[in-house]
Amino acid sequence: MNAKIRLVALALCSGTFCAQAQNTVVGTGTFGSGVNEPSSIQNTIVGPGNAGASNAGQGANAFFGYQTGMYIKDASRNTFLGASAGTNKISGNENVFTGYSAGNKDTYGNYNVFTGAYAGFNSSKANNNVFTGWSAGYSNSIGENNVFNGYKSGYFNLASNNTFYGAYSGMNNTMGIYNTFTGVNSGNSNSTGSYNTFCGSFSGRLNTTGQYNTFTGSYSGSRNNTASFNTFYGAFTGNSNTTGEYNTFTGYSSGNRNNIASFNTFHGSFSGRYNTTGGNNTFTGSFSGSSNTTGGGNTLYWHQFRCFK
Repeated sequence: MNAKIRLVALALCSGTFCAQAQNTVVGTGTFGSGVNEPSSIQNTIVGPGNAGASNAGQGANAFFGYQTGMYIKDASRNTFLGASAGTNKISGNENVFTGYSAGNKDTYGNYNVFTGAYAGFNSSKANNNVFTGWSAGYSNSIGENNVFNGYKSGYFNLASNNTFYGAYSGMNNTMGIYNTFTGVNSGNSNSTGSYNTFCGSFSGRLNTTGQYNTFTGSYSGSRNNTASFNTFYGAFTGNSNTTGEYNTFTGYSSGNRNNIASFNTFHGSFSGRYNTTGGNNTFTGSFSGSSNTTGGGNTLYWHQFRCFK
């Protein structure tokens, strides 16, 4: 019984901080000592290793875990849950960091939600971000208004206004803005490409600098590299396209082998399937122009098993 009483006594802090209105502190460390200003109120700090040690001047914070909010000085309404979550936070309001080392390097950011181990780890001055998943948004330091959901999604991101859903989605994006990637590995290699929409597993996977592209369907535009202004709808559409631009492919595997050709319009499953370098073609109907490889300026309509040119 005596041993239990002593343990509780060691766990509860004392000093000016704990004496203030509505503060609750449980754990070991330096919180409650003279470094804490008397004006800090309505804080809840639970955990060893100096959790909330420097909390000063603000209130309504909740820190749970080893070294959570350790250096915070001028911040309010923050919630950190998990060992080393928000450890280096100095100021900034209304952040929620959940998971081991989530938001660990964040210093001045506001209105961020990081969920998952190492999520938003290197965030420093970023605002209005939502990162969910292991190491999601790990390198984001100043990017704002981003939503990353999935394992390592947006891992190297430094830019703003992006939405990535799926493991590895937008993983290598650094400065690309206004992108929406949905699906495992979608937009994985995108670095500076902007205004792209990739929906489907591996869609736009190798895109690096291409802009204003819309790829919908698994593996659609998966090898697109620097090309811009393409629209691919359907699984495997434009799968081999690398630099061809201003193309519109609609239907399963349409324009599948298109490589560098531009200004093509293929509508229908397997339409223009083997076209590689032929440009300015219009193929409409399933399998229309499927044998064309390099020919350009063709208009083909497939109807009732007949092809009209």
